[in-house]
Amino acid sequence: MSRWWLAIAAGAAAAVSILIGLFSQWSSAPRWLLPPPELGKPGKRIRFRVAFLSTAVAALALAFGQAFVLANSGNGTGGGQGSTTPPDTRPSGAPTSSVLSTTSADRFLDQMPVDLGAGNIRTTLPRDLDGKPGYDHPVVIPCATGQPTDQFREVSYSLRQRWLSFTATVYAYEGAPDESIVQVRLYLDNASPVERNLKVGTSGTVTVSLAGVTTLRVRVTCESPNASAIFAGAWLKHS
Repeated sequence: MSRWWLAIAAGAAAAVSILIGLFSQWSSAPRWLLPPPELGKPGKRIRFRVAFLSTAVAALALAFGQAFVLANSGNGTGGGQGSTTPPDTRPSGAPTSSVLSTTSADRFLDQMPVDLGAGNIRTTLPRDLDGKPGYDHPVVIPCATGQPTDQFREVSYSLRQRWLSFTATVYAYEGAPDESIVQVRLYLDNASPVERNLKVGTSGTVTVSLAGVTTLRVRVTCESPNASAIFAGAWLKHS
């Protein structure tokens, strides 16, 4: 910022100089530059004034041009004030896709092979959420119909004791306004489940240790058959 203010100050000084020159004798040529007066040729002084004013205007334009260049030099993609990079919405410590493919053994949940219940999940967001921040690597589990033989939806992952922890943001979603509850349970082998009860339109974070765990089962139970549980940025840290 300070660089282009200096350029504007220089331009202002040039403008003041022009005004002073117009109301004084600065625009008159020094006598040693003027040839002896010649009869019938009064145009020498006029031509000098035109040259003086042209030079002053050019200097003023140069100063303001430099100010414009400096003012816009920080608006590129190199980290200036004009940068519009969206914030990272992944859970703290979650790996990026490039890291996953090169140096890290960690995995997002949507990259894990499903052991049982693959037909109960989707990896595409509902249309009104598609493209919105905060829903990266989604795993969507639609709710069951609520019929006697369809009370919940469950997905199972074989971990083989290779993972240390699981972290996810869980959204309770329904396309229309609702206050029904979406219940998410994480079963780690035969231990008691880790449970989250979320009202539609809200979200919560779940983190569990997977040390020594062979199987992870994710169960979703809903009050409304039109709701869904959306796991966003869900990732597993490798041991």
